[in-house]
Parts: sequence; C-alpha cells; structure tokens
Amino acid sequence: MDKLRTQRYAESLEKVIQSDYHYLKGIMEVFQEKCQVVASIKNAPPRVVVEIPETYREIQHRLKEIAAVQQLLRAKYALYARRDPNRD
Repeated sequence: MDKLRTQRYAESLEKVIQSDYHYLKGIMEVFQEKCQVVASIKNAPPRVVVEIPETYREIQHRLKEIAAVQQLLRAKYALYARRDPNRD
C-alpha cells in the first residue's frame, strides 16, 4: 500500500514538471513578443515594459520549481520515476 502511494506521488511530481513545461512553452512566445515590441518601438506602452520583468520572474520561478522537483525525483523517488532524457 505504501509503495503504491509513493509511486502515485512520484507520478504527481512528474505531472508538475509536465505542466510547468507546457506553461513555459507558451509563455516564452509571449515573452519574446513583448521583448521584440519594446526593442522595436521607441515609446513602448508602459504596461508592456512593466510586464517584461514580471514575466521573466515567473519564468525563473517555474524553472527553479522544475529543477527542485527533478532533484527530489532523482534523490528520493528514483525507483518510481521514469527516466526521460528529453526532459533532463
């Protein structure tokens, strides 16, 4: 019973990584577009200029979360986690 619970928890951690990956995939396009707008226009809208650092911080936060979850999977749940070279 405990083994099943541990395996499910490891799978939920993998799902966290997957959801963060998909989020980052989408937000990176938006982030790049905002950066291009600010770089190409002299008087960029102030809202876009404020959103760029916020988006950057969110991206960094998600990357740190992914790294922490991967480290946890490798250290504590290595028996239950699937190795995925693409994800690594």
